[in-house]
Amino acid sequence: MKKERKINRHQIEFFVLIAIFLAWTIFVFAYDRAKAKTEKIDCQINLEEAVQPISRPMDNVEKQAKKTKLEKLFIEHKVKKGESLSEISRFYGVELKDIAKENKLGRQRLIYVGQRLKIPTPAYLGSAFTYTVKRGDTIASIAERFGTFGWIIKSDNKIRKFIFPGQKLKIRPVILPKMKVKASWYGRRFHNKKAANGKNFNMYKLTAAHRWLPLGSKLQVRLGKKTIVVEITDRGPYYYDRAIDLSYAAAKKLRPVFEYGTSDVTVRSVN
Repeated sequence: MKKERKINRHQIEFFVLIAIFLAWTIFVFAYDRAKAKTEKIDCQINLEEAVQPISRPMDNVEKQAKKTKLEKLFIEHKVKKGESLSEISRFYGVELKDIAKENKLGRQRLIYVGQRLKIPTPAYLGSAFTYTVKRGDTIASIAERFGTFGWIIKSDNKIRKFIFPGQKLKIRPVILPKMKVKASWYGRRFHNKKAANGKNFNMYKLTAAHRWLPLGSKLQVRLGKKTIVVEITDRGPYYYDRAIDLSYAAAKKLRPVFEYGTSDVTVRSVN
């Protein structure tokens, strides 16, 4: 009798596991269908319903840029599977209608996987200066040192593959104008883990994560009467309503406002 009860119990457990597996499969299938339907609808909304940007330049920056003849920074974005235009606009903090206008998407604003979109960022390319290449320099190291992108250096100097010591390079740093954005912070969970710049993240250094600014860029962060300067060493934050993720040390300098995790701060480039 004891043996029969044991067999029956195993049979019940087996059927319960099958039921759980089937329920999970149905849930995943329904979720994927709902997500695909949402993305399809999202691509068909009107321009008037476009997502608002995370932040805007302050103090008539565009007029100042025209006077100093600064070139606006455009970034090329390759559309990935599952991405919608509204997600891309939130990622870069740019109005959706500006992306649609720049890429001539029309009223339907339909995009496809693999499409290369030209993103009009709120940043500018600063005045050019000359840098002489030293032994051991790479395009990536030079770009990180002066807060710019490697592809900008390649384009400005018509470089195909290599650079050599003594070569004169035209450098234009990326400049982010004064902007009011929402900031958060991260620390112990990512401490000593590899950051986007290839080095280990140190929560006790004045660094920050930004989604698209060049690695190595220096940003002045101001909150009330407190001002600090941080270096962009990582990518983030993952929440689209936040524009910058400060290290624990940087957030601690701006205490006590960061007790609840986020705060509105004013940032600008110091390149």
